[in-house]
Amino acid sequence: MKNSKLLIGSIVYGAAGIGARVLSIDGDTLTVETPKGTRTIHLGKIVKVIPPRPKALKLGDRVEYIGSDFNLKKQYAGVLEVWEISKKDSDSYACLKPDGRVTSWIEFVDIQLAEISK
Repeated sequence: MKNSKLLIGSIVYGAAGIGARVLSIDGDTLTVETPKGTRTIHLGKIVKVIPPRPKALKLGDRVEYIGSDFNLKKQYAGVLEVWEISKKDSDSYACLKPDGRVTSWIEFVDIQLAEISK
């Protein structure tokens, strides 16, 4: 399994590449919701985990850029802080970079909450 946290609400993938949402975890057995209904699978069958995402971010949240744009990955490297939230329907965010400058608008799908180690 890929190096990700397994939480209820995560999307998990097996070797067939079909995603399933985790409904519950009982030891090494997961109850998941698939396109064909609810079923149980063994943890060992999981090859990839995508953690659940919040429905929205709030001011001050610490995030990381995960988009596919190579130039933005370089420009937005490190932990960003949500600085402003778009008032439009597009659900995008301007973030404060580690160097103190503000990013352009970043779409929600291109950022995720940062894992801050203590």
